[in-house]
Amino acid sequence: MIPHSEDAIQLAVLHVGLSICKKGPWFDETCKSGERKMEFMLT
Repeated sequence: MIPHSEDAIQLAVLHVGLSICKKGPWFDETCKSGERKMEFMLT
């Protein structure tokens, strides 16, 4: 469960950033580390 707080906002921003990353030519280390951070926040 995701709490309604700054964490939820951060997670939403990360999620949007990652979907933009995957659509463009910028799927690099930045996106991969963002993905790991998102997975960490969800667990």
